[in-house]
Amino acid sequence: MAGKAATIAAFAAVWLAAAALLWRTDVPADLDLPELDPRDYFATEHLRRSGRYERFLRADLILASFVQIAVAVAIAWRAPGLATRLRGGPLLRAVQLALLTLVVLWLARLPFGFAGLWWRRRYDVAREGYVDYLVRPWSTLLAETALVCLAVVGLLLLARRLGQRWWIAGAVLLGALGTAYVVVQPLVLTPRFAPLENRALAADVQALGERMGVDGVDVRLRKARERTRAANAEVVGLGPTRRIVLWDTLVDGFRRDEIRAIAAHELGHVTSRHVWKGLGWLLLAVVPLVVVLDWAARRRGGAARPEAVPAVLAAAVVLQFVATPAVGAITRRYEAEADWAALEATRDPQAMQALLSRLAVTNLADPDPPGWWQTIYRTHPPLVDRIAMAQAWEARRR
Repeated sequence: MAGKAATIAAFAAVWLAAAALLWRTDVPADLDLPELDPRDYFATEHLRRSGRYERFLRADLILASFVQIAVAVAIAWRAPGLATRLRGGPLLRAVQLALLTLVVLWLARLPFGFAGLWWRRRYDVAREGYVDYLVRPWSTLLAETALVCLAVVGLLLLARRLGQRWWIAGAVLLGALGTAYVVVQPLVLTPRFAPLENRALAADVQALGERMGVDGVDVRLRKARERTRAANAEVVGLGPTRRIVLWDTLVDGFRRDEIRAIAAHELGHVTSRHVWKGLGWLLLAVVPLVVVLDWAARRRGGAARPEAVPAVLAAAVVLQFVATPAVGAITRRYEAEADWAALEATRDPQAMQALLSRLAVTNLADPDPPGWWQTIYRTHPPLVDRIAMAQAWEARRR
């Protein structure tokens, strides 16, 4: 008993030390952000309209989350009866139950997705048609479905072979699958992008990348105008497949210094190794995740039984919801670090403030959402806080 307690304590100590290292960023710990009033930076009409626009989307997302949890729990509850109606061996029935659960969850989510698209179209943020919205993500959905089925088969085989200790090897399996997804996803599921015809702008971003220590940046263009009026940039891929992608809505509607600011932000994610840090958090979460999944499987006779699969997937859905605030806290820190890296590289806080102000208007974003929403769901700091960081950076350089 004492040996088991010592092992758990040692694991907890290592876990906490690793989490502390991943939590650290290059943003100065003593950075004091000024308190800004959104009304000093955004028109009253924008604050009113963006607030109304995002209130509907917030309600839509919350309702979708609770409906998915309810549906997942209902399927898990009825799983024993469903399993008896299926044909085939344990593996085949486990895969069928996994597919049934995933399809029903997708169908439960679909009306809320359509509602969100309708609302974004109403405010002319989205221009995508309903059929395109339905068809576009199929490659990603199929890949993720295949990954879940592979995980289900692997975990069931481990449980049948190892018994109650399956979760130890299961943690290794899920960690390996998660790592493979992070590495392979940019190669397989990333859409094709057009070359950036503005060679001067591409050279500017490449020079910025070299200054930040990211050599050989491939700058590409995402044709987003047919789907949305929103503007954005992103970094995709790893190593030799890494690309900085500028949306055409950004290239055609923003000033050069603003584009440099957002490109520097994306390059900041690279220099801060946020993809690899995210993978580190995933690996840290694997053991607690598998322990909870094992608990859920035991409610249906253990992970070796096909009828336990919906219970495991329901537990995963609930865990995803419960972990949302923690994931948001981590990503907000990393987004703030990317902003800081951009300011250090461009040394142009005015361009960063102009970029953030224009993004708020173009994307119809609420610059100062409610605190509860920020804590639970948001992956980025509020725009007013990001503007405040630019001002704080400038104040430290005076």
